[in-house]
Amino acid sequence: MKHEDSLKFAYRQLAVSFLLTGDNKKAIAYFQLFIDDEETHSEYHEKYIKALIKDGRRKEAELWLKKQE
Repeated sequence: MKHEDSLKFAYRQLAVSFLLTGDNKKAIAYFQLFIDDEETHSEYHEKYIKALIKDGRRKEAELWLKKQE
């Protein structure tokens, strides 16, 4: 596994962990480190959108929802 791939894996794990513990700000910060990557699975886009909504950032969430269509 390349160093860059290892970092993306770690960022994904941290983002989901923070989301699960309710720390949406930290979850969003980690999602933003990999979410724009073309190889990012849609499952993470959905989780990112949930974190944005929970953090009260509905307009950003709506933009991401439109990207998913």
